[in-house]
Amino acid sequence: MDECCLSFTLSLKHDSKDEDYVFRCILNRDENSSLTFNVAFSADAKLDVIEQSQQMKKDQKGLKQVLNEIAPLSFGDALKVLMKYPPKTTVEQLAESSGLSDKTIQRMRNGEAVVIQSIVAMCIGLHLHPDISTEMLQKLGYTLGPAVEIHMIYKTLLCNCNTMTIEECNELLTNADFEPLTKAKV
Repeated sequence: MDECCLSFTLSLKHDSKDEDYVFRCILNRDENSSLTFNVAFSADAKLDVIEQSQQMKKDQKGLKQVLNEIAPLSFGDALKVLMKYPPKTTVEQLAESSGLSDKTIQRMRNGEAVVIQSIVAMCIGLHLHPDISTEMLQKLGYTLGPAVEIHMIYKTLLCNCNTMTIEECNELLTNADFEPLTKAKV
C-alpha cells in the first residue's frame, strides 16, 4: 500500500462506543457499515512540516559539530567529550545505562582495548546517533559489515534501537538467540 505524506484531520462518527474497534476497522469497513468518516486536509500540518524541517537542519548541524569535534581524538578522549555533552553523564551513570561496570567505563576512557559488545553497549547507554556510534567503533578498528551476522545485528541496534535501554536491547538479542551485550538483567 502506498503511503501519503500529507497530513489530514480525521473525524469519525459511529454509533458504537468501542473506539478501538472503530480505529482498527477504518480501512477495512464494508459498504453497509454504520461507520462514516470525513477526511480533510489540515492546513496547520504544513507548519509542522516546516518546524520539522528546521529541527532536522538544526540536528544535522549539531551532529556535524560533534563529529568534527571527536574526529581527531582517540577513542578515550572522544568518549570523554561525548560524556560532557548535555545531559552530562558521569562514569557511574554511564555504567548504569550501559550495563557495564565502572571499571570498564574507566578502561574505555583511558583508551584501553575493549570488546565490541562493550562499545555497542556504551553507545546504547549514551543514546548516540548512529553516525557517532560508527565513528566510535571505527576509532578502535571495528566496522560493522554484512560479512559477520552479529555485526549486522549490532548495526541494527545502533541505528534503530539507540533510544532504548540496554535491558531492552539485551532482551531483543536473547529473544533472537544471540548473546546479550552485557550481563545487565533482562
